Amino acid sequence: MPKKALQPTTAALLADFGAFFREFDQAKRIEHGPFLTWFRGFRHPRMQDADYSAYEQIIAASMQDVPPEVEA
Repeated sequence: MPKKALQPTTAALLADFGAFFREFDQAKRIEHGPFLTWFRGFRHPRMQDADYSAYEQIIAASMQDVPPEVEA
């Protein structure tokens, strides 16, 4: 999918997921707590609280398991 087709927040978060896996190449999946610590503390230390809150909600939703029928 072209990056231009994504919402800016989605594109930025996907880039952050990629950066996380490059930095922690042994990680098999992104865990909510450690990712948020890295996201706020190292990747975006100057992010405003309101922006962080929005990303935190999106990140939390992305951590939910996909129902088996959707995964299939």
